[in-house]
Amino acid sequence: MQRDQGTKNMIHCIKVGISLVLVSLLYLLNPLFKQVGENAMWAIMTVVVMFEFSAGATLGKGLNRGLGTIMGGGLGCLAAIFAQGIGNGRVGNSIIVVVVSGIRANVKVWELARERLLNILMGFIVCVCVNLFVFPLWASDELHDSIVSRFLDLANTIQGCLSECTKTINEKENQPRASFDVCKSVLNSKSKDESLANFAKWEPWHGKFGFSYPWGRYLKIGEILREVAAFILAMDRCLAASNEPMATLRESQWVHLETCEAVNSKVARILTELGDSMKQMMKCDAKGNVSDQLKAVREDLSLIISTSKMVELEDGQVLAIASFVFLVMEVVAKVEQLVREVKELGNIAGFRTPRPRYVIQ
Repeated sequence: MQRDQGTKNMIHCIKVGISLVLVSLLYLLNPLFKQVGENAMWAIMTVVVMFEFSAGATLGKGLNRGLGTIMGGGLGCLAAIFAQGIGNGRVGNSIIVVVVSGIRANVKVWELARERLLNILMGFIVCVCVNLFVFPLWASDELHDSIVSRFLDLANTIQGCLSECTKTINEKENQPRASFDVCKSVLNSKSKDESLANFAKWEPWHGKFGFSYPWGRYLKIGEILREVAAFILAMDRCLAASNEPMATLRESQWVHLETCEAVNSKVARILTELGDSMKQMMKCDAKGNVSDQLKAVREDLSLIISTSKMVELEDGQVLAIASFVFLVMEVVAKVEQLVREVKELGNIAGFRTPRPRYVIQ
């Protein structure tokens, strides 16, 4: 079940509160406080430092903190024991000063380190248990849903973009332009995708995602989607800067309106089908049929710029039309890459084989 961002934020706040209440019991309950003493603060600090939004981020940060604590504490203890073993010798030059807080003459180093490490371990266990068993938020689910939604959003955006070339100048003036904020959001998604993929690798087997799931393939698909978004934005700028040449293209008798509409519907439909394939985790086994559709799209686009009527236009009109058609052909090429990547992802991740009625027509 998908949750909106507001619900996720509320769940995260509740889980942080539960974790802090649980570790605060070490202070509030006298029997527990007598056992741990002031070292209970280390459990609280562990919760504050390592609790993250998703389960994978919490596990990754917790293990890194645990490894760093063990290594740092071990070096500090060895330094303290080494100093006690040397005795009161004279040191000519002090190069490095190692301070172990809380050390007193009557306190054993190993005992203090053990108590603090146990409290840190308790904080780690509380964080992991709350994050995994109380309304868990998985980075893998967020990455998967994010990639799927981009397919559908870009399909709608490219449909709106290509429909601009079928409008007359009066229609463009009277109707609002399509919004391309989705493309800008997709372009800025790289760092988020990399973080989610890294966190997803730390998560245990859950739902439809197992161990060694190919999250690297998601990053490749996300990169291609960003390239598609960049070309769509370039197409929009080309249309916005070339109203008259596009009107010439639209109103000419040698380029039929059905050509732009066919390109529009085919590319948008293929992107939608790929998104649905990933959403349902089913193999897109109609690769040959999709390739035939994309081949037909390239042929339609080639007819626009290869016709002899292009010589009748002015140089500026030819340049604007050729630039737009070139960008559309680049989008088609990127869609072909997406088809291959989604098919490869389905083979590696073990997507289900669809029934015959799911075949792309």
